[in-house]
Amino acid sequence: MKNLLHQISKNFLLNEVHKPTPKAYLQSLQEIIEKIRPKSKTDLNRIQLAKEHVYNLKRQFRQLQEQVSSLEEQLKVLEETRSKK
Repeated sequence: MKNLLHQISKNFLLNEVHKPTPKAYLQSLQEIIEKIRPKSKTDLNRIQLAKEHVYNLKRQFRQLQEQVSSLEEQLKVLEETRSKK
């Protein structure tokens, strides 16, 4: 923990900003939602809806990552064939 705090402080002082990934944001959001304790049926329904939204976002994010990987691979192939000509 002390090393982590030291590293964060060092990065801050050196203006090295850590940018979390969208996946990290989704994970954090999911953890926050899991820790909320509903006080009414309405709150419970809202939390369930939020959980479904996070689940769907994670699934869509995964699909987008797969598409990006596929497109990057296609781009590499196209660049290789273009450079050979």
